[in-house]
Amino acid sequence: MKHSSKDLFEHLDELMDGDIPADLIANELRKHYERTRAVLVLDSTGFSRTTNTKGIVHFLLSLRKARRTIRSAIEGCECVRHGFLADNFTAEFETADDALRAARSIQEAISDAQIPLVDDEHFAVTIGIGFGKLLETRNEGVYGPEMNLASKLGEDIGKPGEILLTRSTYLALSEKCGDGLTAKSASISGVDIHYYVL
Repeated sequence: MKHSSKDLFEHLDELMDGDIPADLIANELRKHYERTRAVLVLDSTGFSRTTNTKGIVHFLLSLRKARRTIRSAIEGCECVRHGFLADNFTAEFETADDALRAARSIQEAISDAQIPLVDDEHFAVTIGIGFGKLLETRNEGVYGPEMNLASKLGEDIGKPGEILLTRSTYLALSEKCGDGLTAKSASISGVDIHYYVL
């Protein structure tokens, strides 16, 4: 697999300007930017409720503490790349096992930190994990079906404290890492999603 010095979108612009058929563009992008990765998508809870009650600065203080906690939690977890955007966090890993270990570490650390939000409520997160072939960009992370599914699990379906895995992620786990997971399904925007929850 070739690694291009260009970003995926720079390369895509060049291919589009060359009036190349879509199937050839797809092949070219896969050749240069396709990676098999596990992607972890984290979403925090209570943003609107906290800012409406306590103000944005209170939430930002809690968010900053949470970011520090998350960074510490993933040290040593074989993370390929990670980043924060507002109250969301994404991270990429070579294996599904590494992603699940990181997710468990994050949930444990956030729970132990007891970062205050509103009244007796503490900062909490939901995590979705996908695994499969993804297209990598230089600055925007990865794109692909498993990224989309991980986002839906982490942002739309998961409850505070949960870790949700796509079916592909579950099938890629080693036997010992898959213990304690429960199969579930949901329908979002007319799409049936089969997943596993911890």
